Amino acid sequence: FSLHFSLRYQEAMNSEHIDRSSCLGTSARSVGGAILICTLTTAIGFLGFVPTAYSGLADLGIISAGGMFVAALLTFSFLPAFYTIAGEIRVHVIDFPSSDALIRYLIRHRLAVVVVLAATSAGAAWVARDTYFDYSVIALKDAEAESVVTHKRLQADGIATDYALSILSQPGFDPADLESLEVVSTVVTPADFVPKNQEDKLQTLEDAAIMLDSALSPVHNNDPPTAGELVRQTNQLIAVLNAQGFEDQSPATERLYRALDALAAQPSQSMLIWQRGVISNLIGELEWLRRAINAGPIGFSDLPEDLRDRLINENGHELSVVLPEYDITPLDRLNRFIEDVRRVEPNATGRPVIEWGVGQIVTESFRTALLIAIVSIGVILLLIFRRLGHALLIVVPLLLAAVFTLAAGVLFGLPLNMANILVLPLIFGLGVDNGVHVIDRYRDFNDVEHLLHSSTPRAVVLSTLTTIGTFAALSLSPHQGTASIGVLLTIAVSFLLIFTVFLLPVLLSFFELRDAK
Repeated sequence: FSLHFSLRYQEAMNSEHIDRSSCLGTSARSVGGAILICTLTTAIGFLGFVPTAYSGLADLGIISAGGMFVAALLTFSFLPAFYTIAGEIRVHVIDFPSSDALIRYLIRHRLAVVVVLAATSAGAAWVARDTYFDYSVIALKDAEAESVVTHKRLQADGIATDYALSILSQPGFDPADLESLEVVSTVVTPADFVPKNQEDKLQTLEDAAIMLDSALSPVHNNDPPTAGELVRQTNQLIAVLNAQGFEDQSPATERLYRALDALAAQPSQSMLIWQRGVISNLIGELEWLRRAINAGPIGFSDLPEDLRDRLINENGHELSVVLPEYDITPLDRLNRFIEDVRRVEPNATGRPVIEWGVGQIVTESFRTALLIAIVSIGVILLLIFRRLGHALLIVVPLLLAAVFTLAAGVLFGLPLNMANILVLPLIFGLGVDNGVHVIDRYRDFNDVEHLLHSSTPRAVVLSTLTTIGTFAALSLSPHQGTASIGVLLTIAVSFLLIFTVFLLPVLLSFFELRDAK
């Protein structure tokens, strides 16, 4: 807004050479109508989010629409006051002879331009058909982040996944119905927490208990020995071994003697430390092993209470978990997993279903917002310009920019996600401004040549470049969702600039030619 107003004021000062207040009035009358139209259409583009179920973007729409009215108010209040006290402005006229020559060349070959553009647009639309919406939260993360790489590797190797589905089973639930699906690896039910084949395992433990009975007999003397007792028993063991009189001193026997001699030479306190660190722990482990091999049958009621409460609710409904057969990081696999499981069990839930459901809300919200933006902006343009052709010319660059942006997203591997899907409504909300200024200026004289030599093309270029710079900065964000917004909006606004500056004059030349006849 400020660029269009300021350049129009500069144009008035350069051409009319009258006092500042008169030039400011001329500028306000000349560009004021277009700015007000842009304020209204852009605000409506943002307000299209309000009736949707996506409350976050509804708030964004209200804030952004309010910002547009604040910007318009400051344009007509602060700028005139500033230029009134700022003094004389510098005469600064910038011509674009190369761009003017290119536009005139395109106008001379307007039929060929339209044919080539139509063919290119058809190709872009064909490519854009492969655009898809990735509702996964992982799509918003930095793909190179260590946590994301680890998550995908664990899931690809089948070690762990947080994309399993949960089912609160109803009467008649049969896990086999789900396990027969190609996309399902296994269904974990509460019964799986109870050991299987218990009879065979208990028989094995019983045999082990018989074999190890003497070694695992409970230690009756539970009082730890004193330091003096440890020294005395060590010396007694050495004496017993010496009494045996081993004739063949094997390496193992020699190591035993050396260890016992070293132990006997230690202070009594060191003997106590050795007792606590080695023997006491060994006795504890033997006690645990004795209890383990004397285990009995285990039923569901023997499981820890907190585990049982997580698996079965007060109504007797059981929690079952459905695990995927393969890595479901790719969106098509995730969709198939969710759809196939929910076809058998419609109540299946979990993180994948929640993200999938939110994705449905988001896509529906953006369809609604986009429809509201297109219809409302189209009606306003038609009512204000009162000429269907001029209203359509403003919309044409928006439609082309949307198609080419989606095609570029497909070619560069940038699918729509929970963040960057707002690009499409923003194309119409922000992009309409350029067309309004160009068409409004053209209508002053119905002359393309006059339009090219006015300040409007320069204002369109500069204001669009500042917008591109803002969005390009977002592309540097480490947040994948924010970065994708910046990339796609940079592409979209660049297409808007090209189609507005170079295509609109060509299309307007058809009207000029027809009016001349």
